[in-house]
Amino acid sequence: MGLYGRQVGHRTFREWEGEFGPIVRDLTTFSVLREPLSRFVSAFWFLKGGGMNHVDAEFATTYLSKYDNPGELASNLLDPTVQGNILKYYHFKPQYEFICDTDFDLSIDYLIPLSNLQAGLETMFEAKGFRFDVPRLNEGTGSRVPNTEIQGEALDILKLIYRDDFYTYELISSQSYSSGI
Repeated sequence: MGLYGRQVGHRTFREWEGEFGPIVRDLTTFSVLREPLSRFVSAFWFLKGGGMNHVDAEFATTYLSKYDNPGELASNLLDPTVQGNILKYYHFKPQYEFICDTDFDLSIDYLIPLSNLQAGLETMFEAKGFRFDVPRLNEGTGSRVPNTEIQGEALDILKLIYRDDFYTYELISSQSYSSGI
């Protein structure tokens, strides 16, 4: 919304390429990545609160209603049916699926951690010769602390399921934005 003045949705690189063809590979692309545990907890509470639309609300009613907190959901993700139902929804889909092509090769020019969004975007825009200040939209209150809501076995399950996301996030969080990733 802040960049384009409208919602562009949560689409994978493969979906963008499927819609627009190989020209997508010629464009400068970027993705904002979120710390996986924080993302999971935030998605849970966002959807339990009704989400952004009727589709989010329906998903929450169908798949999240029996869980009182994100730790309970995480503990049940070893069940293949539960995992399949939860991970298919874009709020819970592993982030690497958004940034890789069909061969699971990284297809995004710039990966920017949400925690350094402004700095990452400034670097990317400066490399392209212009400046843009990104407005803060859809910002949560930050009142929940992810590491207090998911612990023990539930945390181990999330680290297993989202292992590629944890690895990628740790890698980009330690990188400079001067040349993209």
